[in-house]
Amino acid sequence: MTTRSFEGGFDVKFNKETKVISLAKAVNGKYGAEDAEQVANLVVDAAKKHKASLDRWSFYIKGVSQNLGDSKVMAATEVAKALKAGHKPVIKAGKWGKPRLDLVNPDAPSAKSNDNIVTL
Repeated sequence: MTTRSFEGGFDVKFNKETKVISLAKAVNGKYGAEDAEQVANLVVDAAKKHKASLDRWSFYIKGVSQNLGDSKVMAATEVAKALKAGHKPVIKAGKWGKPRLDLVNPDAPSAKSNDNIVTL
């Protein structure tokens, strides 16, 4: 599945009742795609402060998100571990164009190209 870059503004939301942090599209949002690293650090700190989890649809880490099973949340420690391991935060457009913070491993092997396909 290929995702595209997110365009526009968004906010980081914290639901006090469910104790879940998520990203929400906003016309005059406080953040933009260029603020990915700042947002990644903000959610880790906010999750520690409020003892919160992260909405699984707003955050994606390859190899972690797929293993969440039926859980609707991701532990903020997973984001912290990925950042410490050198993953780069990028804001992408998720399902229905909602903002999603992806943590991309720059050292991951790229997909093997097909020798039968030639770009014209």
